[in-house]
Amino acid sequence: MSSPGGRGTGPKSEAEVQNDLLRLEMYRGQLTTLSRQQELIQVSLDAHERAREAVEAMERFGEGQELLVSIGADTYTRATPLGPGRVLIGLGRGLLAEVDRDRAREMLQGRMTRLEGNHRELLSQLQALEAEAQSLQNELQGYLQNSDRRAPTDHVGPD
Repeated sequence: MSSPGGRGTGPKSEAEVQNDLLRLEMYRGQLTTLSRQQELIQVSLDAHERAREAVEAMERFGEGQELLVSIGADTYTRATPLGPGRVLIGLGRGLLAEVDRDRAREMLQGRMTRLEGNHRELLSQLQALEAEAQSLQNELQGYLQNSDRRAPTDHVGPD
């Protein structure tokens, strides 16, 4: 007899097989969504790392020294920092705060730590869901192979 989750040892009904197929399709959709989220977190981590490196690199600039600043789409402008130790950092919702470089580094590191935690959690969810989907797929393949063996092969001609 099959269990309510469709994982019993007895034969599956057609409704249970259909349920399992729908569940497998749902798992695949969730995997796609989680993979996209994981990619977005990785992009954000990379951007934060570049910002942290840029803040640290600013310490090597002398007063009045020009630097190139990316303005997007592989386009740059020349700029001269106004103050020796101040940085504008986003707070969210379009708000910026001017903070010293040490505080900016702390804020970026804190954000990166949270993103890394989210990334690890998401990878764990992805792995668990992939394992569940693979198990269900193997179960369905086994069922289909067994049902093919049970199908009559000596039937010839019309009914």
